[in-house]
Amino acid sequence: MVYSMTAYAQKEEMTPWGKLQWELRSVNHRYLEVSTRLADDFRLLESEVKTVINRSIKRGKVYCQLNFEPMETQSQQIHINQTLVEQLAQVYHSVENMDNMTSKLAPINFLELLQWPEVMKTDAIDFTTIKTMAIELLEVILLDFLQTRQREGDQLKLIIMQRCQSLQQYVEQIQQHYPSVIKTIKTKLTQRLQEVVEELDQQRLEQEMVLFAYKLDIAEELDRLQSHIKEVQDTLSKEEAIGRRLDFLMQEMNREANTLTSKSSDITITKIAVEIKVLIEQIREQVQNIE
Repeated sequence: MVYSMTAYAQKEEMTPWGKLQWELRSVNHRYLEVSTRLADDFRLLESEVKTVINRSIKRGKVYCQLNFEPMETQSQQIHINQTLVEQLAQVYHSVENMDNMTSKLAPINFLELLQWPEVMKTDAIDFTTIKTMAIELLEVILLDFLQTRQREGDQLKLIIMQRCQSLQQYVEQIQQHYPSVIKTIKTKLTQRLQEVVEELDQQRLEQEMVLFAYKLDIAEELDRLQSHIKEVQDTLSKEEAIGRRLDFLMQEMNREANTLTSKSSDITITKIAVEIKVLIEQIREQVQNIE
């Protein structure tokens, strides 16, 4: 399965205490790196969030953000802490009954009393439950996230397979053209030698031709290119993270293409070799996006 390292997903859910919203996005990276940005009350979930993501994603820089919007105060039930109000009233009356204090005390101001800490309460947020809901929502959004990565990965696979087919065609063109190149070189070399030598030693000529042909031999490079092309195609069907392996294969293919270009003494082969290098570079650019 081919997965792209670039993707984006967003999902939200209403809870009895407010709205949870996850946002995931990822970009290319050599290894897996998870960066979290969690709402203040959810920071203790960072380790669990990374564990969940690590189970599903192998490579890429993943940005993970959790927002929480509490319910508006007016939409929540307001409760009066009756016990605390009674205690405050008792304290007031106790002070009021003290000698020489009655005339100094102002009447109880009920608006100020309501502002006393803990007198008014709204429904408390059950953070144990809402954190569990946040992790469950993360697992849901991860499914969407992975589907996006897979869809983009399928497109990358299609592009790479097409490029590999083109590479194979170019290699076959060189293989078909190469014997005529050797024949032409041999003819030209024989003609030149005849111009400078009256009588040629046929055995010596054959030896020189063998050495010359060996220096120009590109059969091994073509065989290795074909082997690498087949390996790329097989790798694209593996059920694992394949990005690093493909990147290594691109390096090997590029090395063979460079050797092919340097050995070529024929303009046709040189042109085809250049096209091969262009295709390899195009594949390499796509491989950089694969997990």
